[in-house]
Amino acid sequence: IAEETGAGRTFEFKTYRLTAPSVYEEVNVPLKDPATGIVSPTVLLLKDTRVGQAGNTVSVSKQTVPPGGIASVKEIGTARETAERLVAAEGARSTGTFGKAFGGVGSGVTFRDASERTDENGLLYYAAEYSKSVLGVPRVVLTTLVVADGQLYTLTAEEDEGRFESEMADELRRCVRSFQVIPQNAAAPAAPAPAKKGKGRK
Repeated sequence: IAEETGAGRTFEFKTYRLTAPSVYEEVNVPLKDPATGIVSPTVLLLKDTRVGQAGNTVSVSKQTVPPGGIASVKEIGTARETAERLVAAEGARSTGTFGKAFGGVGSGVTFRDASERTDENGLLYYAAEYSKSVLGVPRVVLTTLVVADGQLYTLTAEEDEGRFESEMADELRRCVRSFQVIPQNAAAPAAPAPAKKGKGRK
């Protein structure tokens, strides 16, 4: 169950928490891709509930790090290097067969910002912000990456650029900064707060 606060709507689960703008609500996520049967890495999906804004989303995904893989995002480079790789990967997708069919061009993906932070548990988070074009409509993407308990967590917020710049930039950036993974292999707090239940997967 999400909790409304002055800062927005807080979603709290066993392994992570975040506070999203209050216009965003949780929607069900299929456990598997209906076409392939592959388990979806997305564990939480939030959509803007306002008319015509459902394409603006905040999502959290979780993927297992292979044995011998990274234990922290610092092992893949700096925050800036990581952000530039994300931009390059997005550009490559937009110039693929599907992207070309819909007018996508790699040059339409533009780096905007990169940063890092460390939470009270010592987990390092990398954040990236970039612009891209979807069917000719400019959009802004904010992504945060963190590794904990052998899992790579990714939070992604995507908003049309006009609305982002006019009203949602501060709220979505706060949402990205609020994202916190709760390590399960560390010593438990002396008096842990009861976890709130929601539709999102742990």
